[in-house]
Amino acid sequence: MKRRITAGILAFLFLFTSVSILTGDNAVAAESLVDRLQKITLQMEDEAVKKYTDVGNHWSKKYAAKLIILGIMGGYSDGTLKLDKNVNVDEFLTMTVKALGLNPQAGTGYWAEPYIKAAKEKKLIDEGEFKTYSRAITREEMAKIIVKAALLSDAAPDTNLISYIKTKVKDYSSINDKYKQFVLQGYALGLFGGSNDGKFNPKGVLKRSEASVVELKYIDKKSRVPFKLNPNEVIELSDFYGKKNLLYASPSNMDMFKTITVLNNNTSKSKGYLHVIYNPENNVAAGCFYNSKDTYKQSFESFEMTFAIDMKVTNKTDFPYSITVDSPEQVKKKHRDVIVEVFKNLFAADSNKAILQFDRFTELSLKGGKSVRETYYFNKRKVVFYTVDEALMFEMWVYNK
Repeated sequence: MKRRITAGILAFLFLFTSVSILTGDNAVAAESLVDRLQKITLQMEDEAVKKYTDVGNHWSKKYAAKLIILGIMGGYSDGTLKLDKNVNVDEFLTMTVKALGLNPQAGTGYWAEPYIKAAKEKKLIDEGEFKTYSRAITREEMAKIIVKAALLSDAAPDTNLISYIKTKVKDYSSINDKYKQFVLQGYALGLFGGSNDGKFNPKGVLKRSEASVVELKYIDKKSRVPFKLNPNEVIELSDFYGKKNLLYASPSNMDMFKTITVLNNNTSKSKGYLHVIYNPENNVAAGCFYNSKDTYKQSFESFEMTFAIDMKVTNKTDFPYSITVDSPEQVKKKHRDVIVEVFKNLFAADSNKAILQFDRFTELSLKGGKSVRETYYFNKRKVVFYTVDEALMFEMWVYNK
C-alpha cells in the first residue's frame, strides 16, 4: 500500500548516524605540527626566507616560510626557493608525507623512495599509479593525494555539498573520472579552490607556491577557506532531534528545493505548528504539521499532516512529494493556508484546481466509507488522491513533471 511507502519515507527522517573521527599516529603527528605552527612569529618567517635570493615579496612567501620552519619545504643549492617552479610528483609526495608528521628513514638509492613507500602505505597513491615520479604533478593528481591525506583524520564531506559543488566547477567535465570525487572533496574541505573564472584547471601543473598553500591548509584547518555558498541555494533545517543540517540546491533537485523553501518560508501561516525537517543521510525533507507547538514537544510523532519530499526521486515514474492528511478536520481549520502557498509553487496556474480537489478529498475523508482513488494532471504533473477505507484520512502523491 502507498500508505506504507509514505510511512517509510518519514521513517528515514528519524534515522541519524554519528560520525567518528579517526585518531592514531597521523592525528598525533599532525597535532604536533599544528602546535609548532602556532608558535611561528613574523620574525621567524622573515628569518626563514631571507637567505633565498628570489623570494622578494612573492605572494606565497608566508606560506613557504612556515613550511621551511616546519621542515616540509627547502630551497636549492644555488640559494633560491623557486616558488614559481613546477612541483614534481616525488616532491609533492615528500611534502605531504612530511606534513603527515612522518619522517621515513633515508635509503641509499633514489632519494624519494622512502617517501613514496610511506605514501603507498598510507594509501595516498596506488601501486603503479605513476610511471615516473620525476615529472610535474597535475592539479587533479595533487587533489587525490592531499584529500586522501586529509581523510585519514577528517570526516568525509557531506555528499549533498559535494553534489552542489559539482555544479559550480565549470570545467568539471574535463577532470579525469578517477580524480573527480577528490577534487570535489578538496573544495568541500577547503584545501584548495579554483580560479576566479570558476575553473579548477585539472590538467595544469602545480607550482611550488601553490603546493605550499595546499600543504599548509592540510596541516592547519583554521587556514582553510570554506566553499562559498550562494545564500539563495542553501537552506538550514534541523532534524527531529534538533541537529542543524544544510540542504543545497542543484539542477537535479531545484524543483524540490524551491518547494521546501516555500514550505519553510510559510510556517507562520499554520494556525497550529509546522516543523520543517531534513535528514541528509537519506536526502528526505518533510513538513510536519501539529495541533500546537506544545503537541510537538510532547510527541513529535503526533502529526496532523505530513508533507514528505524524497529528494532522491528524479524520474517521472515515482513521486517525490507525498502528503498524508491524518486529521482532515484540523488540517482544514489550521493548515490549509500553508498548502495553498505550496500548491502555488507546484502547480502555478493550476493551483486553484489542485486546492479544489484537496478540499474535496478533505471532506470525503471526513465522511469515511470506501476508499476512493483519482488521478489528475496539474501543471503537467501527475497527481493522485487516495482515501483509505474507513480511516478518516487521505493521501496525495505528486509526481515530477
